[in-house]
Amino acid sequence: YIRVHTHAIIPAHLYNCFYTRAFIQLHLYTRNYTTAFIHAQLYNRIYTHAFIPSQLYTRVIHSFSYAHVYTLASIYTQLYTLSY
Repeated sequence: YIRVHTHAIIPAHLYNCFYTRAFIQLHLYTRNYTTAFIHAQLYNRIYTHAFIPSQLYTRVIHSFSYAHVYTLASIYTQLYTLSY
């Protein structure tokens, strides 16, 4: 039981690493968005084109990473249940 429980804790730590990596990417996109916004103040035309992609990147990256981690969580949960 202890060994199985330990294996369940390690993947949980890995999930945190995946989530942190996804969060860092989102943070980088936020910084890019801020840069685009500053440029947008100078060039209204660039703002229109730069604002839309940054919104899309944030949604796509966040949704994909969450779905990926959630799928892995389901697999590990099933394995944990079977081995328990």
